[in-house]
Amino acid sequence: MIKEYSSIIDEVIMLLAELDATSLEVVATIDYFYRYVSAMELPEPRKEEVLKRFFEAKRQHLDKSEWVGSMYDQMQKIGMVGA
Repeated sequence: MIKEYSSIIDEVIMLLAELDATSLEVVATIDYFYRYVSAMELPEPRKEEVLKRFFEAKRQHLDKSEWVGSMYDQMQKIGMVGA
């Protein structure tokens, strides 16, 4: 069973392996809010709602909105979050 997910696992590891603690915190927070918004069963795309909640919680990253959005896009590309 794990073999069918091995390529996804490899992609996640490749994304996370080189990140510093601050970047890992951003990824974890995006993941948290994606799951939160998904549990609310809001319609897709959810990116805008996830990022809105992210910046409400992590105001210190407001000046890095493009970078945070790019992290979301990278996570989406490998299936960690949806659209």
